[in-house]
Parts: sequence; C-alpha cells; structure tokens
Amino acid sequence: MQRSTLSIIAIVALITSATAAYAYTSSLPSQRPQLSLEHGVLFQASTYSALQAGDYNGETSLKELRAHGDFGLGTFDALDGEMVFLNSTFYKIKSDGNAYLTNDSMKTPFADVTSFEVDRQLVFSEASNGSLNYSELQHYLDQQLPTKNMFYTAKISGNALT
Repeated sequence: MQRSTLSIIAIVALITSATAAYAYTSSLPSQRPQLSLEHGVLFQASTYSALQAGDYNGETSLKELRAHGDFGLGTFDALDGEMVFLNSTFYKIKSDGNAYLTNDSMKTPFADVTSFEVDRQLVFSEASNGSLNYSELQHYLDQQLPTKNMFYTAKISGNALT
C-alpha cells in the first residue's frame, strides 16, 4: 500500500500544480494531434468557481462520474477529503494522508474526469540519472508540453527513495 499511496499523492500534486505532462504522438511540433470528441474529453462536475464560492454540497455520485472516464481529481461532499480517480478506482485522501477506497453512492461537489489514454511514455530515469526532486520534475514536464493553454493528464509511477 505504501507504493500506491505515494503514486496517488504524486498524481494529486502533479495535476493540481497544473504541470502535468501531455503526451503527444508526434515529436514534430507541426504535427501535434487533432483532438476529437472521442479523445481528450474532460468532464467537469460543477465548476471551480462554484466551489470557491462555497458550494460544497455534492450533487454528482461517483457512479455517475464513472460514465465519463477512469481518471481524475475532485473532492467529496462537504469537502470531506481529496478525490483521486485512478485506473477506474476512486480513492479518498483524508487529512491523515492515507488513501481510502470509496463507494459509488458517495457524492462530489466538484470533479474533473477523463478517459486516460497513453499517447507518449516518458522515462524519467533517462533524463535525470534516476532521481528527480519535485521542482526538477515540474521543469522537465513543462518542457514536454506542446502548449500551456490546454488541460493535460499524467500518471507517474515509481519507487520512493528511503
């Protein structure tokens, strides 16, 4: 469970910092992908501005979110933890730092969900001699983005150094 928790926390930190890497198929800037409704759709339950305005009452169930993808972030009713949706499994990250499994009847006042599709795989060990701190990771991923004006998703897995 330790490795899974670290992976989930890394994904939360990465995506919420808006520096997630978008993987594109072509290495040539002039041949960036053309997104369609089948690829690259982001479903959003409510809006971030509604959440900022204090609308913390969940209206959308996790079951409803599943219809829109297998990967995402959000929060739970009354801001009771951070939501991580990874590989079609919802987790609730509570203030104790642990990840808990959820049930489909739970509600969310805000979530972003998509179907994760790998377009490109980056191997960090080749770029960093096997080790990156968080700011180095952000810098490396920022260099991979075709534009900073779109939403991007990324999955990061690895082993924690002890």
